[in-house]
This record gives sequence, C-alpha cells and structure tokens, in this order.
Amino acid sequence: MIEEIIFRALNRWGSSINRGEEISNHLRSIGYNSNYYDAKNMGSNMLPSDTKNSVVIMLKFASPEEFNMLKINGNKLVLDVIDCIGNEDYSLEQICKLPYDGMIFPTEELAAQAKQLRPDMETTVLYHHWDVKHLQNIEKYKSENNKLRIGYVGSPGGLFFAQDNPDVIKVLEWEKMTTTSPYYNCHYSVRPVNHPQFLYKPNTKASVAAAVGSNIITSRDLSLKLLLPDDYPYYTDNDIQKTINFAKDTYGTDVWNYGLECMQKVKDRTSLEQIAGVDYVEFINRLC
Repeated sequence: MIEEIIFRALNRWGSSINRGEEISNHLRSIGYNSNYYDAKNMGSNMLPSDTKNSVVIMLKFASPEEFNMLKINGNKLVLDVIDCIGNEDYSLEQICKLPYDGMIFPTEELAAQAKQLRPDMETTVLYHHWDVKHLQNIEKYKSENNKLRIGYVGSPGGLFFAQDNPDVIKVLEWEKMTTTSPYYNCHYSVRPVNHPQFLYKPNTKASVAAAVGSNIITSRDLSLKLLLPDDYPYYTDNDIQKTINFAKDTYGTDVWNYGLECMQKVKDRTSLEQIAGVDYVEFINRLC
C-alpha cells in the first residue's frame, strides 16, 4: 500500500516547480497524499530516513546516498529526466544502469529505448504541462492582436538560427517570460535536426504558445510527434525565413486559424489537469 507520492528535487529550479510542486499540489487537490520537497522547503539535504512505502519521483537528478536509503526502505523510485538528456547532463544508457523502478521521458522514442535496455522498468511519456502564470496578461494583449508578432521565449541556449533575425523578438530573461509570452501571437522554437534538443527536449515551448493562444514556428521536434499533426502549417525544416514570411502572408487567414485549432488541442492535451489528474494517475497505478 503506497502511503505517499513524493516529488523530490535537489534544487528549486523552474522545472522542478512545474514538474514537481505543481503536479504534487494538483494530485493533493484530487485526494492523493502527495508532497514536494527540495532543500529549501525541507531544511535538509535528505528525506527522512524512515521514508517508506512511498513512490518517490526524482526530478532530474538523485543523491546517491538518499537513493540507496530510499531503495533499502522499499520505496518505488522513479526518475523524471525532464530536459537532462536533451541538455546532455547524462545519457540514457547511464541512467538505465541504475535500479530505478520507473522513468518518465519527454518522447516516445526515449521511452521505447529505455524499455529495451530495462524491460523490467515501468516507462512512460508525460508531456510538460503549460504554466498557468503565462495566462496572466492575456486580456491585456488581446486587443493588440492586429498584427503578427513573432517571439522567442526561452533561454539563450535554446535559440538557434534567429539570433540576428529582426523578425524574431527575443525574451531571454526568466522573470519576463511568463509576463510577456501572450504578447507574441507567433512563438518561435526551431532546433537543428538531430541535435540533442531536437531529439530529447520536452514540448514546453509549443505548450506555452498553445496556452496563450498563439501559433508557433517550430522544427519537427520528436516531443511534438503526437501533439501536432504533420500538416501543421508552421512547421519548418530548413528554410526558416520562408516560414516566417509564410506566417506573415497567412496571418489571420484560414491557414492561420487552422494552426490555432491545432494549438488549441495542444493546450488541452498538455494542461495540468490532464497531465497530473489523468496521465500521472495512470502511471502511478501501473507502477504500483
């Protein structure tokens, strides 16, 4: 009998808040005993030594000492890799050598490869949900939707091909991302084909764009394979300026509106209610 679902982060990152604290809070709101812990809210670098009969989701990384203690105590241990493989913090082969009971991945390909390496391990794909904080200024900017505004909202390390492109406004400061994301009715996220970020990064940027009612000029990242249809109009393969010009030419047309219909489905599929309240619950039930 599982007593608690624990989300454990070694630090209080933005991704640990999204993938840990927010999901834990939602699970608790629907009746599960779930808690999120990091060094800041625990006041300690280790979970209590009497932690037993729990599912512990390690966010990105795990302390070897804590991992061994929790394993000895009979807890179910799960690793949510989030963006670590995409950031080349570790490889799939490295983490599959560790005795996790389950792993959470951003793409179906990674989950399938992990299952081949560890047939005994429960694997799943859980999409990155959009952060409700991105909705705070939607009404403010809605009246300004009379022209196309393309924006890259993210860290400098994820910006490719458009560093000097004046058509793409860059929002690189963390504190501005959630407040300005609704201003851009066309987001931008284009990664080099077969780059680790293209292959292994989560769907976060597409979900943020969808949440604020925008289209996105995007590469065909593997994380989007089942989220956006093949005929999504603002996919780009190599001629990025051509796609930018196409977005300008089709803004406000039936083509644009079809893109928004696709993005609405992404918004629904990657809501917190769906990811935490349905997908996570199904995964926990399979694991236990």
